[in-house]
Amino acid sequence: MTKKGVELSVNVIIIAAIALIVLVLLAFLVLRSGGGISKGTSCESIGGSCKDSCDNTYERQDISKVCSKELADQGLNKCCLPLS
Repeated sequence: MTKKGVELSVNVIIIAAIALIVLVLLAFLVLRSGGGISKGTSCESIGGSCKDSCDNTYERQDISKVCSKELADQGLNKCCLPLS
């Protein structure tokens, strides 16, 4: 193998290693910051409360907002928003 061919292979390996490190760092940052997304869309974050059913003291039931898994496991899976 010629010297130029060896240099090309080493350059490709170095560039691939750098690209892999960058991808791992980006994946880490995205996965780390993803936890805040679920908190921002939860029932409690908009002033609602998770109940088994909404009574007349609540304005409406918002099915787009999600109750936490712990509350849903207790049967409290409806997001009730208070009257304004």
